[in-house]
Amino acid sequence: VIDFPAVAVEATIRLLAAVAVLWRRNVRLTCFVAVALPSRLLFGQLLDYLAWRLEQLSFLPDVRGQITSCWSTLVRPSALRTMRSFAREPAEVATFARFLEAHDRLQEHGQ
Repeated sequence: VIDFPAVAVEATIRLLAAVAVLWRRNVRLTCFVAVALPSRLLFGQLLDYLAWRLEQLSFLPDVRGQITSCWSTLVRPSALRTMRSFAREPAEVATFARFLEAHDRLQEHGQ
């Protein structure tokens, strides 16, 4: 069970104590922090809204389906197994090099 009022009271008391200690140490710094922290929050929300608005106004095509199909091709379990064995075994490196050479030769003859 979360005791929200007690947590809120404790957080408020801690915040007021921190402000009081900072006020006794440096009044100008306290004023700066009192302006800077809410300003940062407001500017962050403003930037989030502007980013959302620009995203809504952009005329980019929706390519989510294409990205999903491409991603599923990239993360096929058989492809992952090949990459894992490619990284571990020198024989896989040699086989892959031969495959690339043969592929390049076929491309040269085909063009």
